[in-house]
Amino acid sequence: MPRILITTSHRPTKTTRRFVKILSLIIPGSINITRGKYTMTALTLQAIDIGAENIVIVRNRKGNPGYIDVYSINIASLIPSKVCSIRICGYKIIENSRYGFNYNRIFFLESNLIKTYIDERLLACIFKCFNINISSRNACMDKRTLEAHIESLSKDTAYELSFRDCKGNLKGLVLKICPVRTTR
Repeated sequence: MPRILITTSHRPTKTTRRFVKILSLIIPGSINITRGKYTMTALTLQAIDIGAENIVIVRNRKGNPGYIDVYSINIASLIPSKVCSIRICGYKIIENSRYGFNYNRIFFLESNLIKTYIDERLLACIFKCFNINISSRNACMDKRTLEAHIESLSKDTAYELSFRDCKGNLKGLVLKICPVRTTR
């Protein structure tokens, strides 16, 4: 399982810091660090030190978490390359799991891919960002395993990403993700 370094952009708001803290609890193999004055090169060095393959940076938009940027680490140049970006339209933190424990696995049922009408690039970005594995059968093994659900919200063509434990209870947060904009 690849490790992920999670941080914020420079000068994050209180809500963005809280959002990143919850993300680090949900995403398997993730480590949350305070950004401070770290440059991208310094973040890359931190990621190499902990053995991370990706860097996830949460940026603000109007005082709230607005974008999740995923960077891949290039050890040779020490400059991370941006892989993709997820635009957040809204989110909801599930209160009963606010101070939970780290999860060791998130899976997505292969049969749900047929029902999910989502852009392939956005789906690949979500899987890379959240360290999600695709499973052909229900892979719920213990209380530290989550199942990811992606639903299309037909009213405004956004998508809802939620996480459930083995009992079907919502955990962590529910993300409302805006679709990818294509430019010509």
